[in-house]
Amino acid sequence: MGHSGLWTLLTFIPGVVVFIILFLIFKKGQDINTPQINLTQTIVTKYESLIIWVIILLSSLIFSIGIYQSSLQQKNQQKTLSPVIPPEGKANVNPLPNSTEASAASNVSTETANWKTYVNNKLKISFKYPQDYVVSEDSNLISFRGHNQTFSNDDSKPYLVISTENLYDPTALSSCDEIVQKKIPPKFPCIGNSFLQKEKISGTKLGEVDAISFYISENLDLDLTKKEDYHIIQTTKGEILQFKMLNSGYSLDKDFNNILSTFKFIQSQ
Repeated sequence: MGHSGLWTLLTFIPGVVVFIILFLIFKKGQDINTPQINLTQTIVTKYESLIIWVIILLSSLIFSIGIYQSSLQQKNQQKTLSPVIPPEGKANVNPLPNSTEASAASNVSTETANWKTYVNNKLKISFKYPQDYVVSEDSNLISFRGHNQTFSNDDSKPYLVISTENLYDPTALSSCDEIVQKKIPPKFPCIGNSFLQKEKISGTKLGEVDAISFYISENLDLDLTKKEDYHIIQTTKGEILQFKMLNSGYSLDKDFNNILSTFKFIQSQ
């Protein structure tokens, strides 16, 4: 007999105990001396006894079934709340995806479905980008601008710049807060804070490669009326690859997140 069959049998024991107790009580009542009765009374008494036994039996069954149903519900709740732990040394063959992660991945896939694909065999990188972005390539510099921007206009800042040279060293940058507080004329970019990450320099991933993430401000004036904010992501192994993304609003931030989600390193073709 399995564990489930044994458990089912045990749940009916209280009903059996109730049945025995009621039987003994009824039997004791019958053993008490009663006056002589005629045949008709005997038949009626037998029917009454039969009805009483049926009531006792049904009560015992109902009591047992109630206990069984209650125990079954408790077991089902424990199964629902308890995580399934695979045997030691074995992983779940078909782990269920997190609903939030699956939903986010589905949204990214839908939003980037009609995007163009950028491939650079020299840098061994590939990712998707919006159709209205215009690409300009140099030897070690790739720029992405909006369709309404012109490359001849110096005031037109690229939305995204990818490079392997002239990289920022976040540990050597002054704090933007310190520059403003001490009113130091900024000559170089400064490193700032962002509500999107707790630390000024935070670990992350670019594709499957370890990277760091930080935010900088360029052309900062002391009253903060003019500045250019960028989100920088740099790989930390091998040839350093830097993503410099203009941080100027929800729309661009969303584009960059989708670009990064489709980024991958490829083999040279």
